[in-house]
Amino acid sequence: MQEIKKLGSLSIAKISGLFGVLYGFVVGVMIGVISTMYNSPTYATALGADYTAYSTMGWAALIIMPILMGVLYFIAGIVMSVIYNLFAKQIGGIEVEFAEKDIRPSSSKKK
Repeated sequence: MQEIKKLGSLSIAKISGLFGVLYGFVVGVMIGVISTMYNSPTYATALGADYTAYSTMGWAALIIMPILMGVLYFIAGIVMSVIYNLFAKQIGGIEVEFAEKDIRPSSSKKK
């Protein structure tokens, strides 16, 4: 068994930020679709609001949410990796077992 003693904060943050951008894009699309569904005078009157604002705000989420979620996940990645590194010093890291792979060149095939 090998132990993960330390995580690179910046590398974790970059991957977390990428996940945040992808998640923000999905959320932005969902907000845009839902806002378009409510983009009718019937729904807006029932809600007591101007119906044109729903569509504009909804599709703006397609741009805003990936940026916002990417930044938040980036910061969360840094914080989580720093906390992991502190805990790993005190109580030990995560133990991982790797399988050995046979890297010998394959013999020539018989015909």
